[in-house]
Amino acid sequence: MSHCSCHDKPQHSLLPAAYRILSITRHTPLEWNFRVAVDFPAHWGQFVEVSLPRVGEAPISVSDYGDGWIDLLIRNVGKVTSALFTLKEGDNVWLRGCYGNGYPVDTLRHKSLLVVAGGTASRR
Repeated sequence: MSHCSCHDKPQHSLLPAAYRILSITRHTPLEWNFRVAVDFPAHWGQFVEVSLPRVGEAPISVSDYGDGWIDLLIRNVGKVTSALFTLKEGDNVWLRGCYGNGYPVDTLRHKSLLVVAGGTASRR
């Protein structure tokens, strides 16, 4: 089973913290990818709570990750996501998490899988 990175973080990680948007890729008018600089580990199958002060909060799946960054593929469908679509590269977004255990990718490599998924983060 994969390691849950949530337990590696101090208790204050339950509060949102500001993280910088590195890039925004506009795939369609309603679906944008936000690459965000982070200081925590993340894996496929995990999610973060994305928030904007005085707007609200929404759970968003991690669609990709690397050393010091995560990708959030977001569809503009509500109050929080509409506000996110007004941001630009270099702006801050508030995150808390990562939550969830992630997928045991290494254990499942080279095996036949049936994946049932929904939403924009199921693109992999």
